[in-house]
Amino acid sequence: MKDVEYVANLFLEAIKDVGESNVITNNASNYKVAGMIVEEKLPHIFWTPCVVHSLNLALKSICDPPEKLH
Repeated sequence: MKDVEYVANLFLEAIKDVGESNVITNNASNYKVAGMIVEEKLPHIFWTPCVVHSLNLALKSICDPPEKLH
């Protein structure tokens, strides 16, 4: 399962392995909440939205607009 606590613990383990200056994740809602848990335990690490993921969502929305109702 990819619940928030599980993902947060994976993040914390990975941070120990790769170092605190090498952390990147994406915008999935469970990752965002897990990032907030990481922030509580490691206050110098903070979660910010992934620009590439955000742009991808925006462009997808622009290029594939919903059908107009007649």
